[in-house]
Amino acid sequence: MSDNWPGLFEPKLRVSQIKGILEWVKKHLGQPAYKRLILTHHKNLNFGHYLVDDRHKRGVENFRGEWIEFGSEQFPDWDSVVIYLREKAVA
Repeated sequence: MSDNWPGLFEPKLRVSQIKGILEWVKKHLGQPAYKRLILTHHKNLNFGHYLVDDRHKRGVENFRGEWIEFGSEQFPDWDSVVIYLREKAVA
């Protein structure tokens, strides 16, 4: 994972939820992503290639990279998102 910084956008996270999110990121995306995770609900303030989110709110329209709409027909679950991002990484 070269210079990617994963971000999570949820203003009402509880400590128990954050722990679960951190564990998921570490397990599925590895140590580099775990150490670079950004927690915010201001999506437009983050810079990157991809934004994975289920709602077109709070700055999605101003995000400069590609919005991956979680829960959509193309990305119904995390497996589909991970497959897509892995394909992009090797392309």
